[in-house]
Amino acid sequence: MIKNEKLSFLFKTVFPVLLGILLMVYVVARAILLPITHDESNTCLTYSTMSIHDIVTYERPIPNNHILNTLLVKLSATLFGMHPFAARLPNILGFSLYFTMVFLFIRKITADAAVTFFGICVMVCNPYLLDFFSLARGYALSISFMMTALYFSLLFLEKKKNIHLAWSVLFSMLAVYTNFTTLNFYAAFIGLLGIASFQFNWLQHIAQKLPKKLAWQWFILFMGSLLLAVASYIPITKMIATNQFVYWGTNGFYKDTVLTLLYASQYNVEYFNLHAVEFSYLLIAIISIIILSAAWQFFKEKMVLYKCNQMFFLLVFIGSIIVNMLQFYLVDTPYLTSRTALFFYPLMAINFVFFAEWLRGKWSASIVFFSIPLSIFALIHLIRAANFTYCFEWWYDADTYKVINALEEEHQKTAKPIMLNCSWWFYPSLNFHLVTEHKDWIELAPFHQDFHPETDLKYNYYYSTSDDIKLLVAEYDTMLSLGWNSRFLMKKKEASKE
Repeated sequence: MIKNEKLSFLFKTVFPVLLGILLMVYVVARAILLPITHDESNTCLTYSTMSIHDIVTYERPIPNNHILNTLLVKLSATLFGMHPFAARLPNILGFSLYFTMVFLFIRKITADAAVTFFGICVMVCNPYLLDFFSLARGYALSISFMMTALYFSLLFLEKKKNIHLAWSVLFSMLAVYTNFTTLNFYAAFIGLLGIASFQFNWLQHIAQKLPKKLAWQWFILFMGSLLLAVASYIPITKMIATNQFVYWGTNGFYKDTVLTLLYASQYNVEYFNLHAVEFSYLLIAIISIIILSAAWQFFKEKMVLYKCNQMFFLLVFIGSIIVNMLQFYLVDTPYLTSRTALFFYPLMAINFVFFAEWLRGKWSASIVFFSIPLSIFALIHLIRAANFTYCFEWWYDADTYKVINALEEEHQKTAKPIMLNCSWWFYPSLNFHLVTEHKDWIELAPFHQDFHPETDLKYNYYYSTSDDIKLLVAEYDTMLSLGWNSRFLMKKKEASKE
């Protein structure tokens, strides 16, 4: 425990706020500097340009359309024009909401400065999570709404006010409407709120007031779920009818969800040659201890859920996992992987914060051996992974600007139109920038996945993966080598032009 008042104020307030400001600058800078990525392009050029009716009814039933995110991208583009920063603005604002809710949540959990700072670090300094606050996708925005719902649920557990329950339900609905994978969270969350409400009213009952108060709280839970079901019915049934739930994993929760999320969070940064599998063993060990500590507290509170916040939020995390598993076994919905499983991270991290506070109360030296080392590790990991050139999920789009700039130099030399072909991986990002920046002097080949020599070799430039080089070397010379020789901008040989 930090006993010096000035030092305590620094770690409880000043450092977290400074960290939040620095991270917001990082998020904004990446939103400005990173080219639009593969999936963002479809969100921006295809789905956000549709009518509001077609967006909300899934006229094109592809999961790329994260409904509320798409609507906000549409609004932002209408106000400011379609360019990367405008498209990403809703998620940038989502970061400010997420960080604020994390800060407020942690301050409700603990008054200790070291645990407060630890909580901020563990919940925010994940480079993979931060990626999505700089992108025009629904994952991070959904997590921001989820975190807000969790904060209001904490207030409800403490104060038992219906207004807090209503806000919690509303923001959990917004989380789902922004990204349907958070239905796993929603089902567990609403169920646990219902149980907590019942226990409170049962144990604190006054015969005349019990039915009315409980009825109002369950009415809020029911109406929220009903409204969400109505809003989600058409999109979800259309995705089921067109077999859209096939893009994730079937190898088990551990392999598909835990390992892919850990691998992405590691962000290609190595520590003593340890990888996702080794880190998973440590993670499972810590979570096992967390479960035991929460169970101990829960039994001390006579299994009253609203009296044991640590158990409530642990059950939200475990319940979300159970719902995901039940979906796999009951309705053949694959396990979530990496970005679709991202919402599990803050649900887990919250329990690390509760555990750190519980451990501090039992063993004051835990600050030195647990909270401070993990805070330092989280900061070091973020610093090592931080970059302004690429995001982990769509790393191959890092050089879109370099390719366009190189072609612009070529165009200025010859004053002739550029005919550009490319691997399908690069098409969405290139197409977005060529369309929105009105680079009409570049004629981009239509989207295609298969290689057809009779048509594909007509173009005088080709942006290729290393796998395609063998198909092009006879006709093209390498003009630019990018991404550690994984991507190449090729120029047609003079003899071939003739």
